[in-house]
Amino acid sequence: MEKSKVVKDIILGVVIVGLVIALFNSYSRINELNNSVSNLQNNLEQNINTMRTDVADIYENVDQRLEKEASILSGYDITYGPLDANNYTTPLLVSVTPKNATDNTTVSVKIGETTANLNRNGEVFSGYIDTDVFIEESTYPLIMVKNNGTVQNEYLEDHDMKNLFTGFMPYLYSDLVIREESYSNNKTKISGELSVDSKPPSENCTATYTQVWLIGESNGDEIFRNDITQKVENNNGKIISIEKTFNSAEYKNYTDMKYFIFATDSFGFTHKCPINTLNHSSNGSTTTELEQATDGWGCIYDKDGKLLYGKE
Repeated sequence: MEKSKVVKDIILGVVIVGLVIALFNSYSRINELNNSVSNLQNNLEQNINTMRTDVADIYENVDQRLEKEASILSGYDITYGPLDANNYTTPLLVSVTPKNATDNTTVSVKIGETTANLNRNGEVFSGYIDTDVFIEESTYPLIMVKNNGTVQNEYLEDHDMKNLFTGFMPYLYSDLVIREESYSNNKTKISGELSVDSKPPSENCTATYTQVWLIGESNGDEIFRNDITQKVENNNGKIISIEKTFNSAEYKNYTDMKYFIFATDSFGFTHKCPINTLNHSSNGSTTTELEQATDGWGCIYDKDGKLLYGKE
C-alpha cells in the first residue's frame, strides 16, 4: 500500500510539475503573442499615419497644381520699399507675368482704393503702387488683366497688406512688479521692478525708440509721467528699479491705477503700450494684472496725435 501511495505521489508530482511547466510556457507564449499583436498594431498605426500624410501631400500637390492651372498668371513678385513716414505708405514694386498675353494686353494692380497701371517689358508687367501701412483688415493685391475688352481678376492671397507697419517699426514689451508700498510723513512711496524690451522687427530695420516715458493713470487721467529713456537704453530687456512718491491723501483717491510705456520712435510716431502689472507689495490687498498689447505695439499716433493703430 505504501509503495503504491509513493508511486501515486511521484506521478502526481510529475503531473503538477508538468502542468506548471506547461502553464509557464503558455504564459510566455501569451506574452509573445501580446507583444506581436502590439507590434502589429503599432506598425499598422504607423502605416496608417504614413498613408494619411501621403494622401494629404497628394491633395496639397493637386490643389497647388489646380490653383496654378486656374491662375491667370504664370508668375509674380512683390518687393516692399521703405516706409514714407509723412504719408504712412510704402511703395510696392509689383511684377506679374500673365498667361496668354497679346499685344493688346494691359495689366493693373489695386490695393484698397488705390489702383496703379503696370508697365510692360516683354512678357512681364511691373510698376509701383503706394500702399497704406496701417490697413486694419486683411487686404490682398488685386491683379487685373485686360485682353481685348475682357478683364480677368486674381488676388495674390499670399501677400496680406494688413498692418504692414510691423515690418518697419520696433516693437515694445514691458512688465512691472510692485514690490513695496511704504508710508511716511503723509507720503506714499511705490517701489517696483520694471523691464522694457524693445526690438526691431528684422535685422535690417534701423528704427529705434528715441524717447521713453513711464506713465501712471487713474480712471483714464494721467497722474505722472517719468522720462526713463536713459534707463531703457542702458538696461534694454533687463530689470529697472522704479520709485514713485505720492501725497498719501491724493494716493487714496487713485482708483483703477494703470501703467503705460509711452515712446517716440525715430520715424516720429508715438506708441502707448499698457504694461503687465503685478502688485506683490505686502500692503497690496489684491493682485492686479493689466492686459498687455499682445502684438507689442499698443496704440500708435502720428505727430499730430491722430490715432493710426490700436484702440484707446
